[in-house]
This record gives sequence, structure tokens and C-alpha cells, in this order.
Amino acid sequence: MALSEKLQPIQLEQAMRIIEGTFEGVIIADGTREHLITYINQAWEKTTGWTREEVIGKLSPRILKSGKQDDTFYKKLWSTILGGELFNAEIVNKRKDGSLYNTEIQIFPIKTADGRTFYVEVSRDITERKLREERGKEYQEELKRGIEKSTMELRKEMLETENAKKALLNLTEDLNVKVEKIERDKLADDAILSSIGDGLVVVDSEGKITLINSSFEKLLGWKLEELLGKSFVEVVPMEDEAGNRILPQERAVMRVLAGKSTDSIKAYFVRKNGTRFPVSRSVAPIKKGNILGAVVVFRDITKEEELDKAKTEFIYLVSHQLRTPVSALNWIIESLQISFTGMNEKQKSYFNDIKVSIARLVKLVEDLLTASRAWLGKQPLKTQKVNLADFIRDSLKTIEPYATSKAHMVKFDKLSEVCPEIEADSELLYSVFQNLVSNAIEYSAAGTVVTIELESADGLAKISIHNDGPAIPKEEQAHLFERFFRGESVKKVKPEGTGLGLFIVKSLIEKVGGEVGFKSEEGKGTTFWFSVPCSLEPHEDRG
Repeated sequence: MALSEKLQPIQLEQAMRIIEGTFEGVIIADGTREHLITYINQAWEKTTGWTREEVIGKLSPRILKSGKQDDTFYKKLWSTILGGELFNAEIVNKRKDGSLYNTEIQIFPIKTADGRTFYVEVSRDITERKLREERGKEYQEELKRGIEKSTMELRKEMLETENAKKALLNLTEDLNVKVEKIERDKLADDAILSSIGDGLVVVDSEGKITLINSSFEKLLGWKLEELLGKSFVEVVPMEDEAGNRILPQERAVMRVLAGKSTDSIKAYFVRKNGTRFPVSRSVAPIKKGNILGAVVVFRDITKEEELDKAKTEFIYLVSHQLRTPVSALNWIIESLQISFTGMNEKQKSYFNDIKVSIARLVKLVEDLLTASRAWLGKQPLKTQKVNLADFIRDSLKTIEPYATSKAHMVKFDKLSEVCPEIEADSELLYSVFQNLVSNAIEYSAAGTVVTIELESADGLAKISIHNDGPAIPKEEQAHLFERFFRGESVKKVKPEGTGLGLFIVKSLIEKVGGEVGFKSEEGKGTTFWFSVPCSLEPHEDRG
């Protein structure tokens, strides 16, 4: 029996509230009146930038048309819906301000009792998803190009290292196969995810359930007749990553009903059978003067988390396996350069080019290995007594030659008394410190000063690294700590790189319960900082 056959008829007003509360855009056009727009919801306004007052009564095909779809596309669209069938597609639309965005659309016709035809379009903005897919593809292509280039150079110059070359080629082929497999698996998972509808539940002002959809039943195992009139937060418990039950008054739906802001914690819903699954959820109030209820829309993100973990484990495995042959290649090149004393200048130049390529490959493998260890929680802590002021001074001695080669000065100021000694992993601290200081040197003009400051507050020791280089573009700032992200401004200064440095910094500092951040303004330079507790203890990773 369909869900609609189980429900008693609901008033149009309640149906419209549900449509208003969903995060998917909805637009309705009158097919008997030249397709004039008769209704749009809030989500459609937010996505397109058009208001109800601006579009109601306008011709629907002309509002969002971007020019990215040809006449064939629109012929197929109209032939489908004029035939009374559902039309599904991914298209590029244009907002009011002229910007383009990707969206998934579903269009279907509805005929009224008086013979009129209305067309309903439901759309979802998928621009961010497309961007993430493009970034993933760009990284995979960059990785493949880098390995292919190194392999070609080694083929030309290392005639007497056939065994090492074969090992590298085998690993490269294996890497390409597995990268392609990840691509296929991701497409398959995306298809599965797109076919699973979001769960939806409507509650009244007291949080009692008045309506659920079929996806809710499938995801949580409850039937509508079991839930009507019952408290949503009691019937469907929610837990944090550690398995702790979240109190009813702290649940997002109850906060919305109380007129408060929602939470942003990672959460798990508990099914009827006691099992749990991670959810991405959205809660919107139903208002008519006062708050009459709320709509909760949620999605099972288990597949996304499993895919992310699988990628991480794959990168860890490949990086670990690459370390031995790459180190062997480096040793062989060193040995060959010592043995071949009679090389001419051209041969020496070839050897130097090979050494540089291998050094880059070693750096790439080490960065991937460090990053994957951080993702998987395999970065062990080796704590010891550390005096932070002495630690900074000693670390700067190892960094000083690099600073001198770039014509920079590095200045250290101790602004306040800090914990005399802390329990810390000095190698972890050095990795974070060296990464941030070398970045400050790399991305500022020669002859300028890089300033290191040490201060303390609220039981935390804070280390800041400032340079007077150009500001980081605002559109790039939100992505700086993401895996594999390299902004266009960075690529102009340093074309090569993995985009893993700042992600590793953030992962390592959060592992010990610290924080990392930055501030960048035009004309004022950029300051990156990180803070650590005066007593560093392993931070429970519940991700």
C-alpha cells in the first residue's frame, strides 16, 4: 500500500508548509497560460536570487536559461512532459546576478479537475558537489602526470637500473588501475545515493510526529501508524560520534521549536532495531506568526564516509609501498653519480634532473603517507618534556639556512610567560612549525622579516608566524585546510606542490587537542597560528 493511501487527506496549507520548509527548490507554472510562473518556494528564491514578486506571472522557460543547453535538450524536455511523463536531468542554470550553477531537476505535469495543466519542477543545487568532483579529478590527473613524467625520465637515463624501473612501472600501473577503480566506484555510489530519497518528518509545536515519508520508514524501520502523535526525539534517539546519547532539549528540532539556532555536530540516528547510521540533516520551522511545528529532512551518509575512508586507506597503502622503491632509486642515483667520474656536462645535467625529480617524488610520497596516517589515526605520539622557547630557537637554527637562501630574516619574540615545560611530541611540533615558517618565507618578498611570537593564555601556549606577503584571496580562505587544495595565487608563486601541508598541520594539531587558524588582510600581511595545551595528551579521534 502506498504511503499516500495510509494517510488521511491533509489540508493544502500543511502541504505548502512542507514545500516551503524543504531545502529543494520548487517552481510551478501554468501550462494553459503560456507557462506563466504561479508559485516558487523559499529554497528556489535562495538558490536563484529571484524573489516571488519578480517572477510570479513571468514565463518560466526564460528566467533561468543559461544558454548551456541546446535546442535538442529542450525538445526532449517538452516531448517528455507533454507526454505526461517525469523528466529528470542535470543542467546549468543562471541566477539573477548572472552567475551559473549546476542543478538536478525533476519536472512533471499535473492535470486539475477543470482540465488545466500545471508543470512542477523540483530542483537541487549540486554546484558544490560538482566542484568537489572536479577537484578530485584534477588531483588524480596531477598525480598521474607527475608519476608518468618521472617514469619517462627514468626510462631515458637509468639504463643500468632495469629492476628498479620495472618495480616503479608496476606500482604506477597498479596505481592507475586503482585510481580508475575509485572513479568507477564513486560513479556507482553517486548513482546509488541519487536514487535514495531523503527521509522527511513533520512535527507539531510540541515535537510530536504528524507526517513521515517512505524514505523515513526505510531508513529507520518505523511505520507511520506506529509513530503518529509520538515524540520524534524519543522515538528516534540521536548519538554523537562516541555513542553518547544527545539530550532531547539539545536536539536541533527542539531548538528550532524553541526559536534557537540549530547545532552543527556530527550525529547518528538510532534505528528501531537499535543500530545507528550517520546523518546529514536540515531542520526548518513551520511558521504562521508563531512556530507551529518543524520539518526535518535527513540523509544517510554511510556510503560517503565509507568511500572517504576507502580512499584514505588506498593512499596510505600505495604511499607505504612506494617508499621502498623510491628510496632505492635515490640510493642508486647517488651511487651512480659517485661511480661515473668521467661524465661530461650534459650527462651531469641529466643526473641532476633525475635527482630533482626523485626528490620531488620522495616529498610527494612522504606527504601522502603523513596525511593518510593523520586521516586514519595512525600517527603515534612520542611525548617528552619540551621547553617551547628553547624548542623555537633550536628549530630556527635548522630553518635559518633556508631563510638565508631566500634573503629573509626570521625574528622571534616571547610576548608572555608560558608553561616552563610541556609534555609534547617534539617531532610533531617541529613538523607543524617547520611547515608554517617555510610557507611564510616562501610566500613573501625577499628581504622582508618573518616574525615568530610565543604567548600564553587560558592554559594554552600559542605560537604565531607572521609575514608581510600579499593577502590570501578571500575566495580561497575557506578552503586552505582542505586536502589537496592549492589556490591559484599559490600556484603562481610555487607551481609544484601536493596541497597537503596545511591539512597535515591541522590534523596533527587537532590530534593533541590544539587549534590552528590564520588571519590575512591586504596591506597587513598574513599570520598563521597554532595553540597547544600546556599538557599535551592524545586527543580522542572520533571522526
